[in-house]
Amino acid sequence: MKKTLYLILFIILVSCSFNFSDDYYNDIELQEVDLNVTLTNLQKGEVLISSREILYQFPNSRNTLYNISIYLDGVLIEDTSNNSGSFILDLNTIEDGEHLLEVSYAYSTNSGSLASILDAEAFTKLDRYPFTVDKSLSNPFEIESVEIVDGTIFLYWNEAPDYQDNEVYLVVTHRGSDGYEYISNEISLSDEIIENGVFNDTLTVLYDPIYHIKVLNEFEEKNGAEIPLIMDQIEVLSVNLINGTDFEIEFSEHPLYSNFEEYYVWFQRSFSGGVTTLKKSLDPKGDTVALDGYHFGPSGMSFYFRTGSSIFATQVHYLNYRLGSKLDLEQIVDVVYSSKHDEFYLLEENSVKVYTGEFQLKETISFSTISGSSVFKSIELDETQDYFYVDSSEQAITYDLSLGRVSEYYTISEFGTHSLNSIAFVRGNLLFVDDDSNQLVTAYDIHSKNLILQQQKNEYFSIGRSPSYFSVDGLLYENTGGSFLLYDDLNSYIDVDVEYVEFGNDDENLCFGNYTRNWTGQEYNVAAKTASRSRLWEAGHTFREINYTEDSEVFTIGYFNSGGIRATKTDLSGNTSEMRIYSTQDTKYWYFNGYIIDSDGYYLKTNLFY
Repeated sequence: MKKTLYLILFIILVSCSFNFSDDYYNDIELQEVDLNVTLTNLQKGEVLISSREILYQFPNSRNTLYNISIYLDGVLIEDTSNNSGSFILDLNTIEDGEHLLEVSYAYSTNSGSLASILDAEAFTKLDRYPFTVDKSLSNPFEIESVEIVDGTIFLYWNEAPDYQDNEVYLVVTHRGSDGYEYISNEISLSDEIIENGVFNDTLTVLYDPIYHIKVLNEFEEKNGAEIPLIMDQIEVLSVNLINGTDFEIEFSEHPLYSNFEEYYVWFQRSFSGGVTTLKKSLDPKGDTVALDGYHFGPSGMSFYFRTGSSIFATQVHYLNYRLGSKLDLEQIVDVVYSSKHDEFYLLEENSVKVYTGEFQLKETISFSTISGSSVFKSIELDETQDYFYVDSSEQAITYDLSLGRVSEYYTISEFGTHSLNSIAFVRGNLLFVDDDSNQLVTAYDIHSKNLILQQQKNEYFSIGRSPSYFSVDGLLYENTGGSFLLYDDLNSYIDVDVEYVEFGNDDENLCFGNYTRNWTGQEYNVAAKTASRSRLWEAGHTFREINYTEDSEVFTIGYFNSGGIRATKTDLSGNTSEMRIYSTQDTKYWYFNGYIIDSDGYYLKTNLFY
């Protein structure tokens, strides 16, 4: 393009003159230099769905840029003399619909004329960029089905809309123990995956995931309907002793076995000073793991996985496991065993369950209670009389095994006492009442109901399976047939107060000591009036429980300095066997007929070797 430039020079002359050059009124023809401002990130007629930074650039040239002015719908939004820069098209401030962006710019002609020299002439241009704003968002497509195939998860859906470069995610959530849902993963879905209509989730390894589709843009987010996947959880199929000293655990298949790179289990065991762990690799399609050194009681194991995309392992599941079988009852108060009948008698809250020597249930003997506050405390067996005694807070019961019925039943109110914080014991023809509220031990003749003993106590009362001997605060009394005489002071054998006395099967021996002082446990021969530690063998043993088996073995539960909580039994010859147990403070244990039994109703046939 040519332009004719007419140059008019107005000069005020003061006391001088100026001669115009010959070309003053000549026409100057110019060839326009075609230079353009280039916009990056915006095309004419484009549809914008999100805010965008727009870059502009005027090319490097001999021609000088004077100005760039940018207008949005006629409103100036950028004005600069820089050759390059950027501005933001913020769709939050722009309505949906059609809009116009105009770029006006001017640059020098370099014509050589006086006007060019004085920057008084320029080439000007105006570029127009129509565009459309569309902030709408399509609804998420719906997942039609989810299934597990060969140990991994597949999701399926039908035709999905075109989301125009908006973000689309597969969201995986899990419901926590508090009832709330927590996001465990958000997987970005490409256009290709969406078009295929199927996705293989190889990342999820937690149970019962919940899936939904999420679509979002800069302005809003939409979530589709949830579809859960319920799956079977890994189970302990069996826990069995092997070789008499070890055990093995059989596990079921993990439903997502193909999603693991590595899969293993940590076994937790109770030892002195805390819990130690043992790692065992597992085949997630099901496995059996052998472990050495079994122990009795509730234990735990944590299952971990590592996927191919991670160098770290994550806990996926936790299970309790334990050796032994579970009886159909909630809580055992006390246990005795009759060698004569080969029967176990398990005292519950208000009944006695009778099991064979192999733990087959024979019958349930129920007892009525006087009030809702009546509590059954203990059961004792007198094989000489073929009786068992049930001791409780308000009544005492004698059950005749040969007749199969209650032979005697007494309430403490019959004898003029009404303390609920007490325990009643029938032994022979006597009723003993241990009254904690009044710190008093009383004994009555059950036929005449006459009071024949009233003895103050500080803390502890204990009586065996016959009325021949009883202990109050470590003082041992003998029943001489009409009166009770002090027989021996067990406190004199140790340097602390006696806290427990456990009578043997025939009252020939008893164990006594202080629970909090680990060196005090003694076994006492009643006839000889001698005490010995020969069957309470380890000096580091702090007793928590102590009693006798049907064969007069001493059975203890305690803490050993050399290795955690153990159950120990020692026979009359001093031979000792033991096993580790994992126990809570409230759990009680018994050992009869080759079985260890706990108060949670589990039992295990074992010689207590570990």
